[in-house]
Amino acid sequence: MSTHILHVEDESQLRNIFAVVLRATAPGVNLVQLRTGDEALNYIEDNKTSIDLFVLDIRLPGSMDGLQVAHKIREWECPGFIIITSAYTPPKVEVLTELRAEYLPKPWHIRHLVNNLLEYRLDSLKPRTSLLTKGPGRETVSTKLPNTLLSSIANSGQPYPAVAANSPELRQTTIPGQQAVSIEINQRRLILPEVDAVIVGRSSFTISDEEGTLDLSDFQAMEKGVSRRHLKLSRKENHLYATDLYSSNGTWLNGKSLVPGKDYLLSNQDELLIGTLMIKVRF
Repeated sequence: MSTHILHVEDESQLRNIFAVVLRATAPGVNLVQLRTGDEALNYIEDNKTSIDLFVLDIRLPGSMDGLQVAHKIREWECPGFIIITSAYTPPKVEVLTELRAEYLPKPWHIRHLVNNLLEYRLDSLKPRTSLLTKGPGRETVSTKLPNTLLSSIANSGQPYPAVAANSPELRQTTIPGQQAVSIEINQRRLILPEVDAVIVGRSSFTISDEEGTLDLSDFQAMEKGVSRRHLKLSRKENHLYATDLYSSNGTWLNGKSLVPGKDYLLSNQDELLIGTLMIKVRF
């Protein structure tokens, strides 16, 4: 039976990021994602003993927040691990201790997200009764991250197709004629300047005469972990390349992390994750 994870988060972009990262690292996981605390409680009530890991945002729409859901989980004696997430004030230590829960602050550093979620060893979540031992003065479960689950990160320099290999029409890497190149963020389209390279980041930063800039401050770039000079998009002949500029929180292309300083050929409809901000490439 595959590991069963319940993720409760009201922000759709963070749900998508969570799913992309987790499935790229552990594709066999049974991931269920819900938006509200009320939805979560209904689902948990029907799956009390089968959920291995609960990932709960504190601020949720509906009648119950994430901490109230967590208390209900323990009241029902569900054996799974609990991770509490928030972009605001973290829960008190005594609350986390009572819930036998851990805290993961937002915005997520993508590598930290993977490590925090998978350090529980997905294969050691069985038998689930072992999870009940986690707590003050009790034996804890092994937290060594298995090498097999890190393989997709270790091979981050390898290309990762955005779509199935049998869909070559969607793997368009050549920019047609004088076609404008754009990126899409939260369903908003931004046309890239017609220069050799565009530096993507936030706030003001110094550039050369050959470079353009794309300031993403309007998209909560700082809150989402975007560096001032995060990414370079270069147009070479009729192709577009992405280069991570040694950013603090990294860049991911279709679920695979980029090696800083290395050029990666982009295709139409590729997805770039900078910090926790999702960018879709269009040309």
